[in-house]
Amino acid sequence: LKAAAAGRMRSLALVPLLAAASWGWMPSPAGSGRAWRAARAPGTLGIAATPPEGERLRQARLRLAEVQGRIPIGSSEMNASISLEDFSSVPKTSFREISYKVAEPSKRYDPVEAEQLLFAQPLRWTVRNVQLFVPLGYFVVNVVMDLLMDREKEMRHRRAKELLGILSGLGPAIIKGGQVLSSRPDLLPNEYLVELAKLQDRVPAFANDEAYAQVEAELGRPFSEVFELVRPDPIAAASIGQVYKARLRLNGEMVAVKVQRPRCEEVIALDLYILRWYAGVVNVIFRAFKRDVDAQGIIDDFGELIYREIDYRAEAVNARRFAELYAQLPDVFVPKVYTEYTTSKVLTMEWVDGVSLVDAQGLARDGLEASALVDTLVQCSLRQVLENGFFHADPHPGNLCVDAANGGRLIYYDFGMMDEFTPQVRKGLVNLIFGIYEADVKGTLDALQQMGILRQGTDRFAVEKVARTFLNEFSQTLTSGGPWVSQLDKEEQKRIRRERRARLGEDLLSVGNDVPFRFPPTFTFVFRAFTTLDGIGKGLDKKYDLTRLAQPFLQELLDLRDGSFSLSVLKSTAKTVGLRPQDIAATVQQPRKVEYVEDVVRRLEEGDLKLRVRVLDSERNFEKLMLVQGNMFNLLAATVFLNVGMALRMSGAPGGANLVLSKVALVLAGVFGLQVPAGLLKVRALEKRFASLGINAK
Repeated sequence: LKAAAAGRMRSLALVPLLAAASWGWMPSPAGSGRAWRAARAPGTLGIAATPPEGERLRQARLRLAEVQGRIPIGSSEMNASISLEDFSSVPKTSFREISYKVAEPSKRYDPVEAEQLLFAQPLRWTVRNVQLFVPLGYFVVNVVMDLLMDREKEMRHRRAKELLGILSGLGPAIIKGGQVLSSRPDLLPNEYLVELAKLQDRVPAFANDEAYAQVEAELGRPFSEVFELVRPDPIAAASIGQVYKARLRLNGEMVAVKVQRPRCEEVIALDLYILRWYAGVVNVIFRAFKRDVDAQGIIDDFGELIYREIDYRAEAVNARRFAELYAQLPDVFVPKVYTEYTTSKVLTMEWVDGVSLVDAQGLARDGLEASALVDTLVQCSLRQVLENGFFHADPHPGNLCVDAANGGRLIYYDFGMMDEFTPQVRKGLVNLIFGIYEADVKGTLDALQQMGILRQGTDRFAVEKVARTFLNEFSQTLTSGGPWVSQLDKEEQKRIRRERRARLGEDLLSVGNDVPFRFPPTFTFVFRAFTTLDGIGKGLDKKYDLTRLAQPFLQELLDLRDGSFSLSVLKSTAKTVGLRPQDIAATVQQPRKVEYVEDVVRRLEEGDLKLRVRVLDSERNFEKLMLVQGNMFNLLAATVFLNVGMALRMSGAPGGANLVLSKVALVLAGVFGLQVPAGLLKVRALEKRFASLGINAK
């Protein structure tokens, strides 16, 4: 990036002109003053404050207003009397600052409303709880037994297969939840991630008669009157609906008809209500182990996403918006949506024959180059997240194909799961990438704070030390062109990790204890998208390396940081020569800072100031001591209540007050007694953590 910036320094003579253009001020055609225009990238839309030039221009302006969220979705498709004068006073901006919003469903997910409604129907959620709890509870018991018997790693692959089988039969929301979990390596081991990823193509279809009845109810006409089936059975079945290949009776065009499962929303609402309750329990458990995982927030975010997915009208709007942003790319294709045959439960799209991205033989047969496909996929995905913040959150192989008949274009299907980033988070992501590539520790951590991942007020000393080590390793590997640690053999990986733990053990422990990081629910779906992308890339190209493939695109981000290339060059030059505003301010304020340091030293000498020293070794010992003391207290309390309960039961008359008190004492004995094995597990886990970091536990 530095080399790219240096190469572009030759263009500094054009900076004034580029700066004027980037701010969007251009002479008006009529010569009367200056007219505003939106700076934009290729393929994005801008609004010019010029007189109307026809229906096409009016549609373009309305669509931009839609993606900015300033007018209702669908306004550009109607003959609505919306005055274009409303857009003449838009403030100066660049396309980087435009927030491309995901289409909202007609009915939004409201966890409070769902709780009020379903809590009054105890029979429904009790039966569903039994359907969910019996298989999942049995699975959890098996995992706990594996942990107690110290065989969890050996049994992990088998348990992952069991979990896949259980989730496959529990309905759309649970299947979707499993798909989301398949992208959470911070929550589950790799064996579980591999098995849960199979939920993408292991969903049973529902009856054809039910699908035809659904289409007739939605379109108001029999299925056979609108469509002519090419195949009688669905060509694909997913958690929300299934797809039929058909031909339009009206004009003979080939289409894909997606039909939603019956009672889909009803089942999903009930499952989300139950999952949210269990997520609250999970939050309590994680807090007990000093892990800050907002499981309820993840369920709420998941609920919003799945409610968008079950409204096919919203999906149609998202498909059109995605096409406006990316379909102009020569290697990307988005099928057309037939809005007249689309409702909230039926979606009709253009049929495009394609080859699956995981069909290596089919790709080779059609002469398609895997590395070119991977490059297209990576570049388009990065543009979605970093440029526009409007991205496909479910790019698994079932939603992506290759158009072999037209030069190997990448075809995007299924726009139900779309998500968005605010401009602030997007800018934080860009700053994070630059910080990592420039090995700028402070800039990296500042970007993490800007994105809401690093907590405000965190003690950053240990975090910076750990980050500096990893950034230096990353920079050295990137410069040398050598393999990453994950690409080395297992013995070499273990050696590097041992050296790293020996060097950073205390700091890693400090970071783990402080829990300075949190994982906002929105990033779940970004992580899922890029995890899926990584799997596709490695399947297509053995030399796949996302980091190196992203470098050409990241060089283009030089102008994304500040809204224009010229401004980025000016800021980079000012940083190099020390002429940034903060550099000038530091120089001017230097005498005052020297005076302040002198005052602090004098007060230290006089004993007016006290130093707060953090002794990590003592913290470690106190942490273990508190766990041991807690176990001793629980054991003692359980013993006391057990003795009291037995004594009261032996001395009291049947049905007397002593019998009631003895039952209370025995219950309390059970409560405290159950905490003893949990406490022992905590001590054992802590000792294992010390050992993994090369720290001797005392």
